Amino acid sequence: MKTILISLLFALSLFAQGGGRGQGDSWSEIIRNPYLKAGFPSIIVKDAMGTKFVSSRNFCMSDDESELRSIEPMKVCLERRIMNRGRKKCLEYANETVVVKNSFARYTCSHPRCEYRSVSFTSYERVMNIPVRSFDPRGGLGDIVMRKEYEFPYCD
Repeated sequence: MKTILISLLFALSLFAQGGGRGQGDSWSEIIRNPYLKAGFPSIIVKDAMGTKFVSSRNFCMSDDESELRSIEPMKVCLERRIMNRGRKKCLEYANETVVVKNSFARYTCSHPRCEYRSVSFTSYERVMNIPVRSFDPRGGLGDIVMRKEYEFPYCD
């Protein structure tokens, strides 16, 4: 009984905060809403420190859809040093526009213990269908509230 009451109160508070509206919500409203989380896919960016996962909403797409470029310059490590115990330290940072090829490898396990993997290549389409989930700061991600189309902006 308590869980039903709590979930009902959470749903009512979600609607009161504007999280229960439909497809008419703009992306800026969804991103600003603390009770909603958009599931944008991550884009892998590599620099001297290793690999970072950056949200795809920080990128634009070229006209021929072959490249993804960062909309704003990103902080990238140009040179690093290996310290004691394998710890890495960046020696030189720069703010650069990151360009990534729009072709990504996906590995699928072909064996129960993943000893053999098959590789397939995929790329992002200009228009994607992004799941938007309810979010509770105390309970984490909830169910998918809606799916909304997102279109990569064109790069200048």
